[in-house]
Amino acid sequence: MKELTYEFRDHVKLSYVPLSLQCLLSFILACYTYPIFLESLRDSAIHVYAIPALVITYLLLLALWISVQKIVLFFDRRMPWPLHFVSRLTTQALSIVVLPSVMLTGVLSLALFFYTGDVSATRRFAIILHPMLFSFLIVINLVYTVWFLVDFCLFTSSRYGLVAQACDSAEQKLSDFERSGVLNPYLKALDVRVGFRKEIILVESIGLFEASAQGRSCMLKEGGFTYEFDYALDTLAESLDPNLFFKVSRRYLVNRDIILGYEAARHGRILVQLKRSVKHVKEIVVSRDFAKEFKSWYEPVR
Repeated sequence: MKELTYEFRDHVKLSYVPLSLQCLLSFILACYTYPIFLESLRDSAIHVYAIPALVITYLLLLALWISVQKIVLFFDRRMPWPLHFVSRLTTQALSIVVLPSVMLTGVLSLALFFYTGDVSATRRFAIILHPMLFSFLIVINLVYTVWFLVDFCLFTSSRYGLVAQACDSAEQKLSDFERSGVLNPYLKALDVRVGFRKEIILVESIGLFEASAQGRSCMLKEGGFTYEFDYALDTLAESLDPNLFFKVSRRYLVNRDIILGYEAARHGRILVQLKRSVKHVKEIVVSRDFAKEFKSWYEPVR
């Protein structure tokens, strides 16, 4: 995640809202908000011209928007959301929402009080101004946060193939390392799949390995649960404990614990009987090529 986040930060240069669009949207918003301030002042018999009020409101909103965007871009570089979500959320909420709205309300209310000397008018002005500034900053921050996360998700999805390939390579190396352990030369655990979910199960719990045209699967000794695996049967047979597993045919690799016995069949073949049905398999025919080797493997502990 860290490498992916840094790659996104270095390759995707987020610029967010261009200045021209900021100017336009700030002007539209000022046209809707400045009449509210005029009405609150006119109730106190304070005469304020409409044009200056509009210009001041517009400049205030534009300055706020430009400042917020610059701070957000700075945080994107220093504290990207995927790596610092909680600290970024706390810092951004305090530094770009709470503190600016409180400080601006206080400074503008204080300026109005010095200009008019009317405490009640100043109070009404502050009560109107603070929620509007707070809401404006909240909306801008939400827009930038969603913008960043959507772009990051799109970037991540475009890199999914490379990430999946790296994960598969790492998993294969880990599996190879497990199979070639110095202290234990035989495979003790196997990475398997159930649909899209990957699991690791103990080899000794597997009763039967099967390789067919439909794929490779293994069945547990107890319960009959079936999993898929990715190894060739010959490769797997070399990695398993030869005292416990035997490749009885080109299709099956069987655990000694599920073998009930065997009997001779025609043409030098033998019929291996299983203690319980594993994936609807009750018996396995061992060809003449494998029969002699199977007998020598099974009979000493029969």
